[in-house]
Amino acid sequence: MGVSFEADINLGRIERAMKYRATCPTCGHRLTRLWWFTQGWIQVAAQKSRGLPKCACPACGAHFQPNARWSYAAAAAYGAPVFLGLVPWYFQRLSTLDYLLLSAAILVAGILLFPYVTKFQIAPEKNHAA
Repeated sequence: MGVSFEADINLGRIERAMKYRATCPTCGHRLTRLWWFTQGWIQVAAQKSRGLPKCACPACGAHFQPNARWSYAAAAAYGAPVFLGLVPWYFQRLSTLDYLLLSAAILVAGILLFPYVTKFQIAPEKNHAA
């Protein structure tokens, strides 16, 4: 009357799928949703305007940046339903309220899933010597 072997395999798949990926690549510090949405993305945007897309770990100070492949995949997964929802809304097959609720639900899902779908990598150092 124990758990079957198949159930153990499925549990392992779930654990791997729900791995906390938003960690500092240097020290392993977990980057929280609060940190990213209040400070992290602002650091990335400020540095990107100067050609240095990176932010600093709140624990060790190491510079890192979001992994581009994971960022593009997450943006596509969250952006596609919002964008595709514009078509039925434009042709009045979807009410404005329904479209706003759909967009809000996708935004909330993105915030909740952030630490599981966002990977970070060590930022390459730019040579500023001219």
